Order: sequence, then structure tokens, then C-alpha cells
Amino acid sequence: MVEYHTMAAVLPAFLLATVVIAMLPGPATALIIREAASGDRRRVVGVIAGVEAAIFAWAVFAGLGVAALVTASALAYAVLRAVGAGVLIVIGLQTLWDARKSTTKRRRRNVLTLKGFRGGLLTNLANPKAAVFAFSFYPQFIPHGANVLATCVLLGAIQFLVEVAWYSTLATAVTGLRRFIDRSAVKRWIERVVGTVLIALGLRVAIG
Repeated sequence: MVEYHTMAAVLPAFLLATVVIAMLPGPATALIIREAASGDRRRVVGVIAGVEAAIFAWAVFAGLGVAALVTASALAYAVLRAVGAGVLIVIGLQTLWDARKSTTKRRRRNVLTLKGFRGGLLTNLANPKAAVFAFSFYPQFIPHGANVLATCVLLGAIQFLVEVAWYSTLATAVTGLRRFIDRSAVKRWIERVVGTVLIALGLRVAIG
């Protein structure tokens, strides 16, 4: 049985590392900025929930050894990488499609629908680097003799809370600039940048 003071000794380092990781820009950040700029709060909440559900799932998978299987199997990694790249590229294309739409009030019809919870979930769940990260990062903070699955769940829960706090702050900041963002030219510019970033990230994942 692991002594409580042993676990308490590694938590501050894990917390600091998680804060830094959460603040690094990536696909999740791009999605949240896109949804916050759109003004749809439900979709913002959905993206954050989807991203964090995937993060927590990878934490559990790491504890169960699934992440180890993915990193050990070239085929599994290749398949997951292809799916992850496809998801990012599709979401990027959706964003670019939205940027091309007319600013008139006629009804919009989305051709691609990877938004909200589904977009956030698939973006992180189909990311092979998330699997590699979970398997290589979490073990550094598992004390000797600890229950691996239980500790990974605990660490995943901490990461979940940290990232929800950061992404919520980010979304609130973007929402606070809505008057500026609502200008059609600015909104289209943001959508084009985010869409391009997502496609570039997708291509980067595909290349490896």
C-alpha cells in the first residue's frame, strides 16, 4: 500500500506539469477558440467536455495498458494516426467552409458536422500522440507499489480539472471580445486561421 505522503510528494510536480501542458496551443485550443468566437456557448461547453472526456479515457487506458499496446503495435498506431489526422483535417475544412459562407441571415447548412462534444472527443480520442503521452507521462508520477489503474484515474481527474479551468478561462476571454470578433471580416479571419491550423496539425499527425 502506498503511503499518502508519497503520493502527496508527486502531486505538486504533476499539477505544475499539467498546467503548463494545458496552456500549450494545440487542436483543443483551436477548437475552443473557434466555438467561442462563434458565440455558441453550448458548443463551447460541448468541445471542452469532449476534449476532457477523451483525456480521462486515455488516462484510464494508460492504467489498463491499452496505451502500451498502441505504442507497441505499429499497425494500431498507424490506424489511430490516420483516423486522428482525418478528424483534424475534416474539422479544419468545416471551419474554412464556415468562413466562406455569406454573412447574411439566410439559414446555414453545415456540410461537415464535427462540432461540439463530438468534435472535441474525436480530436483527442483519435490522437495517437495522446496515447503515447499518456503512457510516457503518467508513469513518471506513479509511486512505487501504487495501484496503477487507480493512480492513473486520480491523475486523469486532476488533469481534467486543470484543463477545464484553463479552457473555460480561455473561452471566457474570447467571448469577452465578441463585439470585436462579431465584425464579419474579423470573424472570417479567425475562422480561416483556425481552419488552416487544424488542417496543418492534421497533416503533421499524418506525416508522424
